[in-house]
Amino acid sequence: MNLQYETEKIGVDIRLRVEEIPYKDARHQEKSRLERQIETRVRFWDFYSKNNLHELLIIKGALSHFMHGYWKRSGKEPYRLNISKRQLNASYHLA
Repeated sequence: MNLQYETEKIGVDIRLRVEEIPYKDARHQEKSRLERQIETRVRFWDFYSKNNLHELLIIKGALSHFMHGYWKRSGKEPYRLNISKRQLNASYHLA
């Protein structure tokens, strides 16, 4: 089973493979169990992650924290943080 989501800057690809593994129990009876193999790939702008959603959770948490501060109200006027853009070291990409 595959699940894919693609936009210009965000991409998610999840693949699920189920294998039936035969084995013998303590009474030497033939049995089988299902084993799932899940593979995830995430692209978030120029950030790539494969099978490690922990990295993506760190990014999500940082963005949520930033957006909370960005829209925070101070008195009657919204308090806005100055947003500056800068390019990170281009050699840091996870494959």
